[in-house]
Amino acid sequence: MNTDFLQQVLGDGGYYCIVGLKKDSDKPVQKFFEKLEDAVAVAHNLKDNGYDAYYALATFNDGKSRKTANVKQLKSLFIDLDCGPGKPYETQAEAIQSLKQFCKATRLPKPSLVEICKTTTYGFSAGS
Repeated sequence: MNTDFLQQVLGDGGYYCIVGLKKDSDKPVQKFFEKLEDAVAVAHNLKDNGYDAYYALATFNDGKSRKTANVKQLKSLFIDLDCGPGKPYETQAEAIQSLKQFCKATRLPKPSLVEICKTTTYGFSAGS
């Protein structure tokens, strides 16, 4: 998880949320932070301990919930594309091509940021 990337796409105030998921556990880890640097450090720690770490796309009024009513700020428009066997796109190249066609058809700007996930899901997130 890259702090520079997150600073560009997440809001400037409120609580940041990191969620950790582990294949052999049915209980997700969810933590909130007032400082983005702390959130990134915990995300790396989760990854080092066998979790897939994710960041919430919004900032929150408090550190209690990721529910819509608690959203403080959304700064970017995101799309998450899953790739690989059994997913909507077989390859990342196929998903990127589809995203380009979607942006052209809807006249949305080309995504300014793309973060290729280095996980077993082979997906990626794009934001504008």
